[in-house]
Amino acid sequence: MKGYTKSEAEHIWDRIKTAGEHTIHRRNAAYDAMVIYLCYWLKAYYPEEYKDALVPLVYA
Repeated sequence: MKGYTKSEAEHIWDRIKTAGEHTIHRRNAAYDAMVIYLCYWLKAYYPEEYKDALVPLVYA
């Protein structure tokens, strides 16, 4: 990187890498929470359809 020493560039890269890892975890956590919420909603309001949808997964 122009204008930076090797140690400064490595420090900046480590900060970017760490920030990216946290962002991925938060995005996955939000997605997982949404899927869990939808599953429980389906189970509460459409229990028969929910069970029917799970049968292929259990016996696959």
